[in-house]
Amino acid sequence: MSDDGPERSTASGPDAVRRPYFGRRLRELRSTYLSRLSGSATEGPLLRATPSANALVQCLQAAGVKISSAAYNEIEMGFNVPRHAVAFLDAVARCLSLTDREKSDLQRRLAYDILWARLRERTNDVFPPGEDWLLPE
Repeated sequence: MSDDGPERSTASGPDAVRRPYFGRRLRELRSTYLSRLSGSATEGPLLRATPSANALVQCLQAAGVKISSAAYNEIEMGFNVPRHAVAFLDAVARCLSLTDREKSDLQRRLAYDILWARLRERTNDVFPPGEDWLLPE
């Protein structure tokens, strides 16, 4: 297992339950990469096209985050969260050229999903999801 792989693999287990918000938003930010950057005044995107999951994994690895494609896919599908959350968030924010607002939102979603993994439906009692977060599928 990679250093930044999932805490434990749950995707293949019989009781695999998707975490509701982080992975979905991460996939959305990856797939909307070019449209988010068009017209923005950034120094220039790190990636030159809408990145595939593998391209993003390569960018994360170049930023010092050790993660396999399989571990990343589990995260994006919502079956797990990154083991080293701070390093992962910082690297993904750089690789996907996230704004401070997008990074903060992604960070809140990760915090929610980490808590949700332990509390499930009770999470909303202590940490309600953002008003603009779509309900999980």
